[in-house]
Order: sequence, then C-alpha cells, then structure tokens
Amino acid sequence: LALYIMHIKKKFIRYEFEEIWFKEESEKIKEIADKQIEISKLLLEIRSTIYKNCNECSLCIRQIDVDIKHSQGEDCSLRYNFLEYDSIVDEIKGDIKYIEDNNGKRLFKKYNKDIWFQLFMLKLTDSSNQYNWNGIGSCSKKEIERNLNDLSFDKIKRTRKAMFHCWTGCISTINGIERYLYYISKRRRKHGKLQASLNSVTNIKEFVSDIKEKAKDE
Repeated sequence: LALYIMHIKKKFIRYEFEEIWFKEESEKIKEIADKQIEISKLLLEIRSTIYKNCNECSLCIRQIDVDIKHSQGEDCSLRYNFLEYDSIVDEIKGDIKYIEDNNGKRLFKKYNKDIWFQLFMLKLTDSSNQYNWNGIGSCSKKEIERNLNDLSFDKIKRTRKAMFHCWTGCISTINGIERYLYYISKRRRKHGKLQASLNSVTNIKEFVSDIKEKAKDE
C-alpha cells in the first residue's frame, strides 16, 4: 500500500498544472455553492412576502364579488395591503451577477440542473433581466396594484379577472420557490448520507487496523 501511494504521488508530479487548475475549479465551486445558499435564504424571505400578497389577492377578489352582488352601479372601493420585495430580488440579482462574472453558470448548471431550472422559471438566471410578468416580479406590490388602477363599476369584472391571474401567479411562484428549496435540501441530505457512509467505512478501516496492531503485539 505504501509503495502504491508513492507511485500515485510520483504520477501527480507530471500533472502540476492540472493540480493547480483542479484547486482553482474547486475554489470556484465553493464560491458558487455559497452564493447558491445565499439565494436560498433570500428566496425563503421572499416566499413569506408572496404568501401574504397571495392572501391579499384573494381578499380583493372576495371584496369585488361582494360589490358586484350588492353594488347599485357605484364604483368599487377595495382595502388591501400588498408588500414589496424589490430590494431582496436585487440582492439575488447581485448573487447571480457574481455567478456570471466567475463563469459560474456552467458550474451551476453542471452540478445543479434542477435547481438552475427553477431559477429559470422564476426568471432569475440573468442579472440584467427586468422583472417579467410571468416571473418572480409578477407578485410584487407594483405589478399587482397596476391591475387596480380602474375600479369603476363597468370594468370591475375585468379587474376581478386580472386579480385572479395575480392570485394564481402568486401560487405558481410560491411553488417554484418551494421546488428550489426542496432540491437544495434534497442534495444536502444525499451529501450528508454519503458523508456518513464514508465516515462509517473510515471508522471500520481504523477499527480493523487497531485489531491487526493488537494482534501483532500479542
């Protein structure tokens, strides 16, 4: 075994440049992985805000239904309190920009295809993209309230339809965030099991070595 280890070490000398590149690649992967965890924490923060906006959309729809049923042709008046999360999305965009600048997209997609796809569905894979109506920005305060500019009685049904789309958009976005967090958690659990298995094998190996040493002493 000792001779074999020496043989492997000698082989490594031939690949000094490759060893440097491997270490650089490993360091980049660590940096991208750190950003991935940062994005997870920020999405978790956004999820609670979108959930509240989703409930507010539902509340607006119920208010509109009551007005349609009981109003005598008067304009609708709604009570709502939508929350903004632009600053948090900007932080995510900053992390995406860091990934882009460090050639991290290739690494991200190589090791975490499912996770990257969820970011794509949320329209968060490009730091230069503006909010998209069918992305994470569709649930923001300014995007939802844009549908509430005209509450006149003759257009209230159109407004209800728009609010229904906002409500379903919030649900879809929450599901996308949930899937992202699930894939992150799933990979970390698998890694934890693999690490535990490796530690177990290492402990067994050490245990066997101890037995052999004791046998020699006896």
